[in-house]
Amino acid sequence: MKVIDSSIRGLFNSWYRTVDKSFFFSIIFMLVCSLVLISSAGPVIEKKILLPQNYFISRHLLYMLMSLCIIILCSLINYYVLTRMSFIGLFFVICILVYMFFFGIEVKGSKRWLYIFGASIQPSEFAKPLFVIVTAYILCSNIYYKYYISFCIYFILVTLLLLQPDFSMSIILSITWILQLFLCGINYLYFFIIGSILLLIVFLCCYFTPYVRNRIYVFFDPLNHDNFQISKSIQSFKIGKITGVGPGEGIVKLLLPDCHTDFIFSVAAEEFGIICCLLILLVFGYISAKMWYFTYKESDMFRLLTIAGLFFQFSTQFLVNIGVVLNLLPTTGLSLPLLSYGGSSLLSISFLLGSTISFNKGRLAVKRIIVY
Repeated sequence: MKVIDSSIRGLFNSWYRTVDKSFFFSIIFMLVCSLVLISSAGPVIEKKILLPQNYFISRHLLYMLMSLCIIILCSLINYYVLTRMSFIGLFFVICILVYMFFFGIEVKGSKRWLYIFGASIQPSEFAKPLFVIVTAYILCSNIYYKYYISFCIYFILVTLLLLQPDFSMSIILSITWILQLFLCGINYLYFFIIGSILLLIVFLCCYFTPYVRNRIYVFFDPLNHDNFQISKSIQSFKIGKITGVGPGEGIVKLLLPDCHTDFIFSVAAEEFGIICCLLILLVFGYISAKMWYFTYKESDMFRLLTIAGLFFQFSTQFLVNIGVVLNLLPTTGLSLPLLSYGGSSLLSISFLLGSTISFNKGRLAVKRIIVY
């Protein structure tokens, strides 16, 4: 028993010495903030849809603990092992998305959710970080047809997402893939052609997809279209002012149907004020800046492409959600990373951040070998 205890202690000490502590504790801070915000927003939704008391906070606490375990486990695993696991994981996610297309249950016009033993899972959330790791590995390999293989995986995944439909996630994956192609040194002509084709596809999807087109119309012409959630979101900032009205005292959240998910930042603005919002933005900015720093310091192309892709996904989702809440962008349905309620989103982001730590530790391990 003593041998096991000392082994676990030694493993923890080794992990603690090598992990970027400021990066890790910034994530912990955001998770604690999410717990506070969900404890305020959750009861409102529970009353609206007649759920048991403390339904959201108890589940969110469970998701938080699972997320911490995922971050620590991913950061402990060698990044090559993590890569092999990502190939297997992406294969299963694609299989599940195919199954959902034929047998999935439609909710609010889309087939995004899989129900297992009473729990709802959104498989497409896990596709985002898995796709980054898999395509980065393929693009850095010596396979002659690596660009075509990468495109095939991208095409299959995005097609399945569009069939759900999930337009926002399709765009994030598309831009992530283009970014990886650019960083790995693809011919500029091919890069321009691929980028132009994807822009055309985005334009056509916006034009021919009714719900996407409607969101764009609402954004550019709010007076003649239903803009209820955005107007209430802006109102929460006006009411909260500098210091907020106090925890649990907000009233705008009573009118926001997505106050615990997409508009959780509005709850923070009303109840804790602009100061709290600026602090959240500062910590988010620090996490993103750290991920960019990891990319900048990286010399291995595989690790660089992976961390760059993960950085882009995290920072883009964060910026888009804030942009929607502040009425700077059309509504997208993207949650706020680490803060919004949602098991699939939180676990996916945790895998993303844990993988970032693992790949960055790979650079530090090489650096230590060179030093010694």
